[in-house]
Amino acid sequence: MCGEGPEPILQRGGRPWNQPARRLEATIPKPLDQIDRALNTHKPRSRQISALILVLGLIAIAVALQFAPDRQRRRKAERLPVGADSAVVLRTLGARPTRCPAGQMEHVRGELNTPADMTDDSVMVQLRRDTRQRWLYPGRGGCTPQRGETEVGIDAAGRVLWIQPAARSGDVRLSPRISY
Repeated sequence: MCGEGPEPILQRGGRPWNQPARRLEATIPKPLDQIDRALNTHKPRSRQISALILVLGLIAIAVALQFAPDRQRRRKAERLPVGADSAVVLRTLGARPTRCPAGQMEHVRGELNTPADMTDDSVMVQLRRDTRQRWLYPGRGGCTPQRGETEVGIDAAGRVLWIQPAARSGDVRLSPRISY
């Protein structure tokens, strides 16, 4: 009766004396064992691949930022000499700026690097008097420079009077003719 199969066990309500007790854990299948083994055998390789992907992503971001058109234009504008002819500006920054009248220049007031004991008023009077045209690159917002756009003030002789390589950055370069 002991070795006849499951019926005698179920009928008697117990296990035969010569069979060991089954552990519950042994009967539950462990599908994670295969995954754990696979991860443990390839863990160094997967970490290397993940690190490589991360490094390549960071390099791609750095290259995209370095070669972004706005940054290239800003670098060119920073090298552009104050007093240069407008033809040089067009060759350097591009032939299609947004050309604006000199009237609205209040946004430049806060960007001037005037000495602490001087006010921006005298500089703004000179800028309004001498600026004939403002060129915005690329001029997406019309004649109001957007953050990061390049703005160039052109005088009556067609020369660069002032340059702001990146709008709202506080780095307006003025011609030596403008005095504080």
